[in-house]
Amino acid sequence: MVRAGKLRHRVTLEQRSSTVDDAGQNTDSWSSYRTCYAEVIDKGGAEKIRGQQVDATIQAVVRIRHPEGTFPEPEHRVTFGSRTLNIESVQRRDSHDREVWLYCREDV
Repeated sequence: MVRAGKLRHRVTLEQRSSTVDDAGQNTDSWSSYRTCYAEVIDKGGAEKIRGQQVDATIQAVVRIRHPEGTFPEPEHRVTFGSRTLNIESVQRRDSHDREVWLYCREDV
């Protein structure tokens, strides 16, 4: 069970939505569907050199209570302050479905 004191970060869960502009082009945007408290745990990062550019990523785990309504999926993302965390996988960690862990990657 998630203890309330651990959930001290305010995060927003977002999903991608596509719209068609006046020229008939598809444009993707992100819309929020849930704002909640969470625990954000940084698990480290990595840097790789691809060509002549450095590609940096940060791994993080976001713990939330089981959501009502739309359930987070790997196609969604989490915004936390100025950070954008792309969800890689979702795991239910509690036998009573009260806790969800979102394994995320942040491109820096």
